[in-house]
Amino acid sequence: MTDFELVNASKTVPIFQELLKCNQSAFSGLMKIDSSSSREVWEIYLYNGQIAWAAGGHNENRRWRRYILQTNFSQEADNRSSVLSKKSEEPIRYRAVMDKLQKQEISTEQVGNLIKNIVLEIVFDLVMQSKNQDELTFSRQPFPVLSKSLVMLNSEQVCENVLKNWQQWEKIGGATISPNLLPLIIDQKKFQAAVPAALYNKLNVLLDGKRSLRDLAVTLKQDLGKLLTLLIPFYKAGILDLVEIPEISRKIVQKTNINPLVNTQKIPKPLIICIDDNLRVCQTLEKVVKTEGGDFLGIQDPLQALPVIIERKPQLIFLDVVMPVINGYELCSQIRKVPGFKETPIAILTGNDGVVDRVRAKMAGASCFVSKLGDTSPITKLIRHYCRST
Repeated sequence: MTDFELVNASKTVPIFQELLKCNQSAFSGLMKIDSSSSREVWEIYLYNGQIAWAAGGHNENRRWRRYILQTNFSQEADNRSSVLSKKSEEPIRYRAVMDKLQKQEISTEQVGNLIKNIVLEIVFDLVMQSKNQDELTFSRQPFPVLSKSLVMLNSEQVCENVLKNWQQWEKIGGATISPNLLPLIIDQKKFQAAVPAALYNKLNVLLDGKRSLRDLAVTLKQDLGKLLTLLIPFYKAGILDLVEIPEISRKIVQKTNINPLVNTQKIPKPLIICIDDNLRVCQTLEKVVKTEGGDFLGIQDPLQALPVIIERKPQLIFLDVVMPVINGYELCSQIRKVPGFKETPIAILTGNDGVVDRVRAKMAGASCFVSKLGDTSPITKLIRHYCRST
């Protein structure tokens, strides 16, 4: 790739332009990038124009876990990497990596690969944000040099590598397909008929509603571009779907504290999840669930719901209709597409009880329709019906 190609690309790709400026001015400090649409924040730490560390984005925890598993790194420092260490101003995850290196629990080569993979992934995502009309705001600020910065990535070379990867991704047909999306099999019979038996058996296990395209590529030890090449025909044919899988965050998902009932037989209590942006509704349902002896999980942000549901596998889901960004009908449809959740009871919560609302709920795959106003006895009946103790 020529310098002319990179300079020309930087005219339409802000992250390239900013990194090249940092490289030319030998900037040392922190570059922060804010998204106007998704409200995501990224951080890139530089020294003399070279990249020492990067963090951020709504898939940060998933990214971190994916790469530390490759380096046999424990998850003891699994906090937000944008959080600074109490002992220093360094990001906790950077500090954790360097501590492991100092104790010789991981090698310099492993650290280099870890930082390189994280940086390339973040810069690629920032390119995709710009290409899909997301307005990014860049700011720079002084920041102490990260200690033991053994790995310094040349900003220009990072841009060249990402541009090459982006051009290949675009050529495959992935210009609007984020590698952070989760592939789901919609038509099992057509997928089985179109894929060789050995590959089908493997993919049928891996496409379990828990792995993004990037996760799958690492699990299969396959190039991400080749994986997309394999899957994109099924996506275009409607056999596969690609859905958002937001990061699971302990700060956003609210788990209420319930005093456990005496249970000498140690029978697991049914878990009931409520997705409603109204905290009062969640608190009301919590009281009902507690009275009936169940476990409760309240989620106020609907974008955080799907991965939590996949992980926790509730016996019953209460789902509000009117929520920001994504409504209850859309979320219900997404849940039904996940293998293993086609039969999970989903009760639509609403203040409206019209014929149109009931039809929409049924078309979205809801099991039933219940009013969230006033009397809670219908909710109690649903819990008893779907969550009988055994």
